[in-house]
Amino acid sequence: MPSVSAGYAPDLDKLIKSLKGQPLDASVESLLSLLKRRQIKGSEPCAIATAHILLQVVARSKWQDVDVLIDNVSQVGRRLVKAQPTELAIGNIVRRVLGLIRDANKSIVVAAKDGDGAIAALRDYKVSSAIYGLEWGKQ
Repeated sequence: MPSVSAGYAPDLDKLIKSLKGQPLDASVESLLSLLKRRQIKGSEPCAIATAHILLQVVARSKWQDVDVLIDNVSQVGRRLVKAQPTELAIGNIVRRVLGLIRDANKSIVVAAKDGDGAIAALRDYKVSSAIYGLEWGKQ
């Protein structure tokens, strides 16, 4: 009977551990490969992997504008859904992340009718006091 050895069989745990050491593109490609080969299967592992990779997209991708961030997250999300179209959890997590991004930035837009109104809106602008302490893997 063949022995069970700990050879290289990438899975969710190895993917999560490797995210910090890899460039963003390599991390996305690694997850796409695992999804296509069905080495990550089931709703919960797919959702966790999707959330981790989208966290990396938000943290590491270059964006100056919220619209660019939304485009980056949407593009990666489309690629993930295309890699595993039968896993609905992937699309759900992507939509939730996009919703969080949009909700967090909804209050930034202020309508002003003239220059004085714009100056008053900028003067009264307060930075959110919310702190997001996202620490994945400690759930």
